[in-house]
Parts: sequence; C-alpha cells; structure tokens
Amino acid sequence: MKSLTLISILFISLSFAQAGHHRKAAPQLEIIDVGMRPESIVRGFNGDLFVGIMNGREPGDGEVRRIHKGEVSPFAKGLSEPKGIVFVGGFLITSDLTEIVKIDAEGNVSTLAAPEAFPHPVVYLNDVAAAPDGNGVYVTDMGDRDNMRGDSGLWPLESEQAEALKLIGRVYHIDLKGKVTEVISPDRSMVIPNGVGVANDGSLLVGGFFTGNLVHFKDDERSILADGMRGADAVEQHKNGNYYVSSWTQGKVWKVSPKGKKQVLAKGFQSAADFYLDEKKNILYLPDMLAGKVYAIKL
Repeated sequence: MKSLTLISILFISLSFAQAGHHRKAAPQLEIIDVGMRPESIVRGFNGDLFVGIMNGREPGDGEVRRIHKGEVSPFAKGLSEPKGIVFVGGFLITSDLTEIVKIDAEGNVSTLAAPEAFPHPVVYLNDVAAAPDGNGVYVTDMGDRDNMRGDSGLWPLESEQAEALKLIGRVYHIDLKGKVTEVISPDRSMVIPNGVGVANDGSLLVGGFFTGNLVHFKDDERSILADGMRGADAVEQHKNGNYYVSSWTQGKVWKVSPKGKKQVLAKGFQSAADFYLDEKKNILYLPDMLAGKVYAIKL
C-alpha cells in the first residue's frame, strides 16, 4: 500500500507570550501532512507515532495512521470518528463516538467498551488519558455539546443559553477488561468536558471546552487552576510541574505554571486539537484538525 510522505519540514516563528517588552524566542516547528481531520496523536508500537484521522463524517471512514521515519501510512481502518488515543497494555485505545475500541499491533480493531457498558447514556466520547497504573484509561463524555454554540460560536458564559446547558458531561474510567466506572460526575466548572489528563500526583485534570477552565479533581475537591481558555481540548502536566492546554476554537497552546500563571506557547493554528506531550524528546506533537497536519513543537 502506497504511503503518504512527509511533505514539508519548516522552521517558522510562532508568537510567544511576552514578559515586559522582551519577546522570547519562538519554538522551532516541524510540520507533517497526515490527512483529513486528524484529532489526536500518541507514541505507540515500536516507538512510532499514531494519529487518529476522522476523515469525512461517514460511518466507518475513520482510521488510525502511523508515522514512521517521516512517512505516513494507514494502520487501522473501520472507525467512525476516532478522538482521543493512548497506548496502554500493549494496545492503542481510542474513543469512537459512543464506544471505546482497542487496536493491536497488527491494526486489528475490537470493542473494549460498548455503549451499553456505561452507567449513563453515552452522548459523545472524546479525550482519552492513560491511567497511571497502566491498567486502564480515562475518557470524557462531552454531554450537551450540540447546544453549546450559536452562529457566532460558543455562547457567552453568562448567557441564558449557557445557563440552559444540561449538566450531563462526565469522566469515566475503563479498565482493560472493559469495565466502566464513573469517576467525575457532572460539574458546572466544566459543563462540556473535553480534555482529560493525569497530573503528576495521579489526580485528574479536565479541560472545560465551554467554560475554558483547567479543572483539577483530587479526591472530593475540585479547583480551577486557570481559566480563559475557551475551546480547551488537550490538557497535560509536564514532569517539571507546568501544565499545557490547547484550544480548538482559538488555535492556541498555553503553558500554565504550577501557580496558575498562563502564557501562550504557540498560536495561529486553525484548530489546536488533542496533543501528545513527549517528555523524553521535550516536544509537543499537536494535530491541527482543520489543516490536516501535525506540528512538532519544541518546548
């Protein structure tokens, strides 16, 4: 099967947040064309990168593609809209609208958790994060996403439409046998949860797509670490303590300090989707869904 190739490696300048009047040097950026509507990316089998490609909106036209030594090739097909993707227990695990699927080293796709395995009606499964024990994943159900915007974009936070949004967005844990457990119940601080990540201490982070909040959930306590990032997609914490948040609607990536001070790491994307934070290489791999590309941003 003929594979796609790396069409361009460019080094360009992206805008950084400024400290005083001094502009920091911009990160170097590598650009890879991967196909139509890439949403998420992870490092998996043999150390290669794997990208969830949603393609069109026809059932079964979604796929996962592999990036090996700069070349992009098909790996697994028959999905609909693969969203978050992780590598856990020797499998790629991805959400696919209303179910969670796993993919083996040969690209074979099977269901890990069907809609009926969930304790509540499934609306729209999105981001996926690996559990720190390696025995499962976390996944967000966005909930009332179809009512979160009008013709001009997301409804204003203080609008009647915002108040009318149903609180049905949740976070679940799915073990490698397919058992589903609700771990974060609906909460006004996130309303439409999108990104989910695991903090350095094993607690959970959630990106509120509608609210723009980076929310920290630990035991029974819920706190907002940073706000103002509407369209929040991926959320991750670096081992050095900094958090990273992408915004699909704003086309930005933020770095947030442990004390909650945020600065724009990079901007100008059409849609900054679900990134992979590679701490060993100190690179943030970011799919731009509308552009059909993956960006490798040096931190």
